[in-house]
Order: sequence, then structure tokens, then C-alpha cells
Amino acid sequence: MDIAAATREAQLQPIVQQFTSLLNRGSGGVFANQVDELIANEDKRLVISLDTLREEDPELASQLLIHPIEYLPAFDKALQDLAVELNPVFRKDARALSELHVAVDGSFGHRRVGPRELSSTLVGQLICLQGIVTRCTSVRPK
Repeated sequence: MDIAAATREAQLQPIVQQFTSLLNRGSGGVFANQVDELIANEDKRLVISLDTLREEDPELASQLLIHPIEYLPAFDKALQDLAVELNPVFRKDARALSELHVAVDGSFGHRRVGPRELSSTLVGQLICLQGIVTRCTSVRPK
């Protein structure tokens, strides 16, 4: 592991620990039942509610919205670590483990925008984009 990767891992560790405490049943985690269902149903995505996250840890919810590039990978890592603990199959199947991710649902507030409201002030932030797909074409190389 190079120095940059080690530094990045060290920066993610406090966030991973915060989210692990929300996922882990032993520490009274809010999302523990959802994690159990995810593993039992062999799903790939844990959908967490921003509203529930705000109730449990308002600072974590706020930072997730402002800095998703830092927080979402840490949330994914916490979910993957917990999945390995709960189900030994994930220890052997690295591909299945890497497919586990966290999705965000709930009230985005002023970050719920339509295509016309997108602006440069929202770059780098977690948003919910609402719209209707009116046309869809496949892109084919020439």
C-alpha cells in the first residue's frame, strides 16, 4: 500500500467507525435490521433514510450532504466490513463484497432540484435530481 492510500484510509477510518455504530446491532444501530435483511435477501444496496440519519446523528447527515465524495466510500466500507462479520461467504467472495453499496433516500431539502435548477453551487454536493425522461437513445460509436 502506498503512502497516499494509507493516508486516505486513515482519513476514512473515523467516518467508517461512526457509520459502523449506526449499522451494528450490538451498539444499538438504527440500520441493523436493514443490514440483516440485505444479507438474507442477497441484495446489493442498503438504502438509508436521510431523515433517520438526521435523527440519530445530525452532524453526520449534514457532512454526507456537503461532502459525499468523502463520506459515501466510508459508508460503503462500513457496510462491507459488517457484511464480512455477519456472513462468512463474503470473506471468500470479494466480487460479491465489492458490489455492496449504500444508497441515500429521504428529504434532501433545498438539494432536491430539477434540471433547470441545477447550478454550479451544487457541484460536489449530494443532490436529488427530479425529472421525467422523455427520450432515451443508445449511444453507438461510429
